Amino acid sequence: MAMADLGARCRSALSQHLADPLVLVPLVVLDSLCFHPFPDGNVRMAATSRGWQEAAHEIDPWLACFWGALLGDYKEFEERVGSIERGRGAKGARVRSQILKRQRPFSISEIVEACPGISRDRVRVILRAMKAEGLSRRTARGARPSGSGWMQVLKAWGRTIDS
Repeated sequence: MAMADLGARCRSALSQHLADPLVLVPLVVLDSLCFHPFPDGNVRMAATSRGWQEAAHEIDPWLACFWGALLGDYKEFEERVGSIERGRGAKGARVRSQILKRQRPFSISEIVEACPGISRDRVRVILRAMKAEGLSRRTARGARPSGSGWMQVLKAWGRTIDS
């Protein structure tokens, strides 16, 4: 019953714009964790929930922890997905960017995995174009268990460098 009441109060506060969702949501999470604390005696929860039943607990440490975790996850998400671009050439630019970041030989599967929404065939087309431009080369046909190996071609002072 207490969890249902907590949910109803949260929805009401959100609909009335009584608090910013970035403040309200972590507080609802804190309250639900205080209802059902971790059985392992989570130290951060113990420190944060002290005085919770009397509404005398400190929420600042919890908000800092929650926002820190949220920000860290967002940064990781941003690194994995990158900025989503639309328009002509955006997919090709994402694939090229992934290839140019690679320091070691890679497989087509690794590029496909790093570029969600881009087909294996599209990656092959871009790799062939980059090979024609002298920006990538095959390491060996079928030498890797995961498929053909490729690598970025590094250039310095007009010379090709094999890493």
